[in-house]
Amino acid sequence: MNLMSLLWAIAFGICPQRPSHSLFLGGQQMPIEARMAGMFGGVLIGAAYIAARSLYTLIAAAPKPEPSYVGIGLLLAAALVMPRVGRRKRQLAIATKSSALQADAAQSSLCAYLSWIALAGLLLNAVAHTAWADPTAALGLLPFVIKEAKEALEGRACSCNL
Repeated sequence: MNLMSLLWAIAFGICPQRPSHSLFLGGQQMPIEARMAGMFGGVLIGAAYIAARSLYTLIAAAPKPEPSYVGIGLLLAAALVMPRVGRRKRQLAIATKSSALQADAAQSSLCAYLSWIALAGLLLNAVAHTAWADPTAALGLLPFVIKEAKEALEGRACSCNL
């Protein structure tokens, strides 16, 4: 098997047009891959949990978040490194004309933004002892999480011929 045949087999194997990989609703084949719909559902459940837990912490007499210095260190590293990673991936995507690498570059940049938002909440909690900062930062992440879930569900139509 040559390289092109192998790549075609891989692409054909995950094609959402194949009934074995498609999502069916009411007997109708949907134009999305079943695992993408599962990932979308998982992200939405996670977003609902983040929203509920954050609102509970803000409103109720729930235990207030403790400062996480390890979390601050990890988020600081991600916030400093991921913009460079995203920039380099974007350059490589342009050079190789790779849409997959371009999408990965966008994810790396998004990771940096999310890191800065979460870092702001952790730093405010640790330095100013504002217990509301951590759950508020978590709520600030939700629009990004939901947008990513929606984009994952929409996906892109594959060009395989069945």
